[in-house]
Amino acid sequence: MRFIVDSGSTKADWALCRDSEIVASFQTIGFNPYFMNSDEVLSYLNQRQDLHEYAQHISEIYFYGAGCSDPQLNQKISSALSRFFSKAQVRVDHDLTAAAFALYESKPIIACILGTGSNSCYYDGQILQEVVPALGYILGDEGSGSYFGKTLIRDHQYRRMPTELSIDFEMEYETRWNEIVKKVYQSSVANVHLASYFPFAIKHRSHPYIIEMVESGFDFFLENHVMCYPQAASRHFEVSFIGSIGHFFKPLLLTSLEKKGLKPGKIIQKPIEGLVAHHTKTNKNAIQNQI
Repeated sequence: MRFIVDSGSTKADWALCRDSEIVASFQTIGFNPYFMNSDEVLSYLNQRQDLHEYAQHISEIYFYGAGCSDPQLNQKISSALSRFFSKAQVRVDHDLTAAAFALYESKPIIACILGTGSNSCYYDGQILQEVVPALGYILGDEGSGSYFGKTLIRDHQYRRMPTELSIDFEMEYETRWNEIVKKVYQSSVANVHLASYFPFAIKHRSHPYIIEMVESGFDFFLENHVMCYPQAASRHFEVSFIGSIGHFFKPLLLTSLEKKGLKPGKIIQKPIEGLVAHHTKTNKNAIQNQI
């Protein structure tokens, strides 16, 4: 049996597979090596009795995660997984690779992530190319959950949020400035905390303030992370998306794509089923090549 895992910074989806069949699904916190070390990942896994039941029966793990773009960082995750799943061969790769694999359907695409963070790449089935880097929640992550969370907090504190929304925001969240500073500037997972404000935008998605905020954020993301690909600007390739932000605000995302003259592709919330399909196809091709 094998586990195929898609991990953002906030949460991770685990698919337990036997051949091409998903026999069980699990959800854990996200394991981002920028914010967690190997011992912390292992400690969390040891608390999961449901995963313990399969630990000695797993032969392969394909883990795709936010922040897993460097061999040294990836080692933090692979070390913990190898210690917990002691009989498994572990492969760790970037969540951008997961997005490309899940979105690809036999023709070149621009694959994008709009989740807790944001990113993009070009993928043609063989070559994965990232033109500009993802700068993270402090410098970048345009159009992401953490980006919009910052906007909501800032507008509330600067009293730029419409009164009716501000009242509701104060009912749902801790808005004392000293507490906000503590959770943002003294937390190891500040990006996850910032993204936790995004459900407020979903709740009020029809409000003009939210519409303008989200559409502006999408425009900013497309300008920086999609228009940099000449293939996208020429409308030769579709621009496809993974993540809850694009999923819940699909109409606004389509509007932003249209304004930029970009060709929309798939917009899906989670890549896990596409990842399972990719690995099923890859394994079948490998078997056929051996015959």
